[in-house]
Amino acid sequence: MIYINLGFPKTSSTNIQKNFYPFINGLNYIGRYYHKPNIDIFNQLNNYIESRENFSKEKLDKLSENFYQIVKKNNVNLLSSENWIIPYQKNNFKNNIEIVSQFEKLKRLKNFMDNTKINYEFFIINRQKDILLKSLFATLEERIIKLFGYSSINFSEFLKKFNKKDDDYENMKLFFDIINLDKIEYILKKKVKIFDYETIKNDPKKFLFQFSEYLELKIDESLHEKLQIKTRVSETKNDKYLVNEPNIIFKFLKKIIPKKIKKLLEKYKLYNKFSVILNKKKIVDGDDDLKKIINEIYKK
Repeated sequence: MIYINLGFPKTSSTNIQKNFYPFINGLNYIGRYYHKPNIDIFNQLNNYIESRENFSKEKLDKLSENFYQIVKKNNVNLLSSENWIIPYQKNNFKNNIEIVSQFEKLKRLKNFMDNTKINYEFFIINRQKDILLKSLFATLEERIIKLFGYSSINFSEFLKKFNKKDDDYENMKLFFDIINLDKIEYILKKKVKIFDYETIKNDPKKFLFQFSEYLELKIDESLHEKLQIKTRVSETKNDKYLVNEPNIIFKFLKKIIPKKIKKLLEKYKLYNKFSVILNKKKIVDGDDDLKKIINEIYKK
């Protein structure tokens, strides 16, 4: 059996992939690590699902067989990546930011799992929709600006642009569809098990018990402490999420600085420091517009 965690993003995914899953005795964790290199089979599968490189039938068959051989050795396996339901991704092969529909990724994932003939189940950690989307925008803001232009520089402008329903509408809608559980289940043709982010946050012992029952695997109770570690948390002020709003000077400098100097600045982590100094922080707002969009998209 293999259990597949699809995210959602901004639901403690990074922390549990780094500090929780790899430490569960009796669990074979195949997923994103963050604190060390991923295993090769995960990287290959990730490249296939995110459509980063071309896979011939022979190459895909070989990947399926290798994956099967790894999984069949263990009674309980867990695969995890929140990126498979994020449509705006970095492609290191092409060195760019691109749009790949999360539903196309999920189709590839489902087809791959079906071909391996391994029993599998999906689960998701859920969170209040408006809070999740605002937090995620703060994380993806730079990608969104590159994909949809400077007019999407903050969340309010992104919402306004989306409401105009221009040529970018369908690709922008993918952002709001990240939390579309009905559509995810329709694509996967499976019921998805849901855990609550608030339980991880406020009662980690309860989550550990629930997760242990789900896996049918006894989990060391001391691991509940690892669930409380904060990793890659979106910046907030007075419980409001913050994003960088680049000023004109920084935008101009980014254009004229030679690539070699940019790489040097990035190598010594100076690029981000200049960004912090030159840019100003802006609160992720637009609550009323966001709730209206969510109601329109998810009304029954």
